[in-house]
Amino acid sequence: MLAGGGGASRSALVVLSVRVDPGPVVDALAADGFTVETAGRGADLPARAHTLMPSLIVLDLDATDGDAPAACRAIRQRWEGYLILLTPGGNGADRVMALDAGADDCVPSSTSPREIAARARAMLRRPRLAAGGAGPLWAGHVTLDPVSRTVQVDGEHIRLTRIEFEILHLLLERPHRVVERRRLVERV
Repeated sequence: MLAGGGGASRSALVVLSVRVDPGPVVDALAADGFTVETAGRGADLPARAHTLMPSLIVLDLDATDGDAPAACRAIRQRWEGYLILLTPGGNGADRVMALDAGADDCVPSSTSPREIAARARAMLRRPRLAAGGAGPLWAGHVTLDPVSRTVQVDGEHIRLTRIEFEILHLLLERPHRVVERRRLVERV
């Protein structure tokens, strides 16, 4: 399933502050089939995100050295997966700032690990499409770049025929919609 169904092909990077034990979040995501990596405060998050290309990053606001907007923007420059930001307490201003800076979801750090995993599942059910249609298209663990005509699954390049590429491209452009045979034939 392209839109992020099940399986161990999903990956997550969990970055929590030193005061928070990552174990429960890691365990909840692993129980949902994620392959999970962890990083601590001070890690070069944009580089890690670009190197690992995880489907999801769970980032603690306290692990950003106090500048979550800059951290979110830096991560977004090199990575386009899903980002859940954990904030201390119920400060609505922190959540608005995080969402405006590029987080896909923002919850208090006291949120249960099971809820964080459920939010991750919900995000992965929705394919991520590039703005304007010219950039890469994402659906779960599949990335298609129409400019370079490349496809990756979990960061590994996949060779497709021209017809296979065009069909996949059409399906990723129109997520959750039926594509008529006539339109497929026109495209390929």
